[in-house]
Amino acid sequence: MQLPNELVDCVVENLYNDKATLLNCSLVGRAWVRGSQRGIFHHIVLKPPDADEAEYHLDVLYSLSDDYVKANGRLVESFDVNPCLATYVRSLHLQAFCNLSQDLDWKAVYTSTVSVIQRLSNVDSLSFSQFSWGTLSPLLKDALTEMFRPSVTRIMIDNFSIPKFTEYASLLNHTTHLKVLIVESMFCDDWTLPEGSDADSFDHTTPTPRSIQLHELETDNNAVLATWFQEESCPIQIQNLQSLRINHLDLDHSRKVAFMLQSAGGNLRELKMLVLQPIRADYDSDLLHLGYSLNLNTLVLAITPRADSNCVLWIQSLFKPFLNRDQTYKCPLRVLTLIVYLDSIDDLRQWDNWTAFDSLLVKPEFSLLEKVRIVITGKVGIPSGVKELLSEKLRFLERSGKLKCFTL
Repeated sequence: MQLPNELVDCVVENLYNDKATLLNCSLVGRAWVRGSQRGIFHHIVLKPPDADEAEYHLDVLYSLSDDYVKANGRLVESFDVNPCLATYVRSLHLQAFCNLSQDLDWKAVYTSTVSVIQRLSNVDSLSFSQFSWGTLSPLLKDALTEMFRPSVTRIMIDNFSIPKFTEYASLLNHTTHLKVLIVESMFCDDWTLPEGSDADSFDHTTPTPRSIQLHELETDNNAVLATWFQEESCPIQIQNLQSLRINHLDLDHSRKVAFMLQSAGGNLRELKMLVLQPIRADYDSDLLHLGYSLNLNTLVLAITPRADSNCVLWIQSLFKPFLNRDQTYKCPLRVLTLIVYLDSIDDLRQWDNWTAFDSLLVKPEFSLLEKVRIVITGKVGIPSGVKELLSEKLRFLERSGKLKCFTL
């Protein structure tokens, strides 16, 4: 029995993360070939060997380098024989362009990388990890710069270094259809903000301010990035943000985070804030709150409840604008997840404060809340009975069936 082509495509699309199976599917029959090829070439990773991987053995490094160049050569040959294959590449990840040994001539590595990149015209997702822009050859820089084109909708960087922030801003300026920006661990020698057309290094045109409308933003609390968003000349607009994730939130930068929340306003549906530091007693709770997020459905908070801080009071302050309003008004939150990170057993003394958290969520303003998930983790082993202790403090949530506790 021959399956309809539409059903074959559905099967293949669910196998994009299993290239071995896709290779087998491509041999089944003609109807399976194109869909399988789309999956096989949908996401490619370019990762040259580094000194750590070779454990500083020069002969191993030579061998790995030669393997990388040959693999790129085979990929280029496939693209040249069947140009459609290159158009199937929608996601490109570059990794480990940062720890290149000085013992080798990297011209062949860079040249082979450029040969692959130059054949990709349909990429909409770019990601970089363990990447040093300043050490690249001019030829590779030019090729990658051309990849930051209007067709790109998603950019992710992790452990990414670049000499100047203005260079990074220039790379983003031409991704006019960018929707998702993930910035985790970016390093610059010069964090000076771009000024007008100085941010543009591609040509002599200046991108229209606020022409890039982000829908999803994740950042490691980069204060410079948040400041740039406030500049009138910045091409990135965050008023349409639907998802915002702040990793390693420094509460000293609460004002900048508040600006992003206020800018997104009622468009924000998902918010994640990782506050992996103590909440100081002198923290100004009026700086950061959820009063602007009138359609927020999902909230994730990661906190460190140490004995010298009161995380519950901080959580309460986030919801303060929702209280004491017209009783017909409901907080839109449906799912609340708390990740409780314990540094020591002494942090358990904070459990006494959680009855106030329970009292907050019993209010009619939170009647739309469907689930409260609490994940307990940390450096220390989690003592037995912790979940039961927390459930005792959160009696309303426990009786309502909304509470789910986990330990990691």
